[in-house]
Amino acid sequence: MQIRTSTIPTSASEPKTRSRLSQHHGFATCASLGSSRGKGRAFTPCKSRGFTLIELLVVIAIIAILAAILFPVFAQARAKARQATALSNMKQIALAILMYNQDYDETFPRTMVSPDGKLPPEPVGWYSVNEYQQALNAYIKMGRGSDNTGKTQQNIWWDPSDPDRNLKYLWGSFADNGYITGCPRTLASIASPASTILSTLRVGGWEKFSLNGGSVPSAPPGQDDPFWRSGFFDMCADPWVDSGDTNDPFHWSTGKAIPPCSLFPQTECGGWDEAIDNTRYNGKTLYSYCDGHVKVGDFKQTYRSATDNDWDIF
Repeated sequence: MQIRTSTIPTSASEPKTRSRLSQHHGFATCASLGSSRGKGRAFTPCKSRGFTLIELLVVIAIIAILAAILFPVFAQARAKARQATALSNMKQIALAILMYNQDYDETFPRTMVSPDGKLPPEPVGWYSVNEYQQALNAYIKMGRGSDNTGKTQQNIWWDPSDPDRNLKYLWGSFADNGYITGCPRTLASIASPASTILSTLRVGGWEKFSLNGGSVPSAPPGQDDPFWRSGFFDMCADPWVDSGDTNDPFHWSTGKAIPPCSLFPQTECGGWDEAIDNTRYNGKTLYSYCDGHVKVGDFKQTYRSATDNDWDIF
């Protein structure tokens, strides 16, 4: 029996077709085909071409545009994270003060004291037995904002964005309402703790601001040196008149905050709000309140008028 075999004809145009296919798929030159038709035919793709200069420039331009868009977003995210840390620190300090209230008949730890009961309160002083941060350390367990060698501790007393966080001897980033810790005060005497400010952000550049353009000592001075009781250790915004006249409606004993000159320049006013930072977080500042809650807001929203504000006690 004879078995017939047949071969499939191969088109003479096949190499040209494969060449067009190779070019269609992006090869620089045609694919190499074996010399023999049928068995043994080889298909070797050509190397792909490199980027042209124009293509490289386009890619670089796209990367630059994306960087310009994303970098500010990353910076805002970092600022928000630092703000959240500062708010958390203020919250913990406020809760420590509330625990202090419970242990000491609802009184507040003191940052200031009046020399004679009439003159404006002055800083308690670093070495005082009842020094404010020392009084709260039983609840916070982190020590003070700095030690008496001048080294700052970078603990709960600091805002991570504070430009003064490495300033020698500085106590921290948060300034109290002077009517709360700068005067004799009990929690029960505050008309509305939930709407009365306890603390806020201290202004940057504290060295020049508090020492009238002076500077801190290069080496730790002796315990009797006036520096330890200077305005550098005033941990409060002091919203009263700088006077011993007890008849003044904004004398410190009244618990009434004098209108800030930045908002009410045409009336009797004071510059106490200059000690508050309102530029660090997009024109806003941070606040803790006497009931323990914290928030972010504009200073002008906390002082609406002499009879409607978050700084008065009564």
